[in-house]
Amino acid sequence: MNVNIFFAAVPNPDNRQLLSQKILQCEAKRSSQLKIDWSHLTDLHITLGYLSGVQDIDLRAIAQSFLFLNQTSKFLATIKDVRIFGNAIVLRMEPYQTFLGLFKKMKQQLQVTLQNKYQFKEHDRFDAHITIGRIQAPRTLTPPQKLQLCNIVAEQFANTTIVIQQVALMQRIPEHLLRNAKSAQYQALQGYNFK
Repeated sequence: MNVNIFFAAVPNPDNRQLLSQKILQCEAKRSSQLKIDWSHLTDLHITLGYLSGVQDIDLRAIAQSFLFLNQTSKFLATIKDVRIFGNAIVLRMEPYQTFLGLFKKMKQQLQVTLQNKYQFKEHDRFDAHITIGRIQAPRTLTPPQKLQLCNIVAEQFANTTIVIQQVALMQRIPEHLLRNAKSAQYQALQGYNFK
């Protein structure tokens, strides 16, 4: 069976709680015309890279190959800005070079361990981000509503700094195992704690 997995930098529990509280403030201030599915507390992560079509038999080798990440030093990350991509409300993160460096190390290790069997999905530019919510019916969002939503989110999250002390190999929970739409959508398969 093939699965889709991804790697994510994970804020510490206190910082996840802080982000969740800020999301609640955004919910309280949003327009009643907008319906938003906000991210669950345990789903808050900084996306680093996706691997699609991974065979079950390779999961253990992939997880083991990234044990070197345990030697990474924890660091501070700051929310740079807010963007809306399609239906996703995302917080773009800094320091860009630190996140990009982590991604490059993982990419290189993956190539060595599994001889280029899998490749991280790459876009034109690497973009470390946290998805904090998804807009229902995003096509109905007018430019003024989009601007208002971005301003509300930016006001709550401006200059927020969080501690990054772990990277995790993660997977979306299969639909048939989800308790409900408001529950966590992702599960960690393997964590790598920073020193």
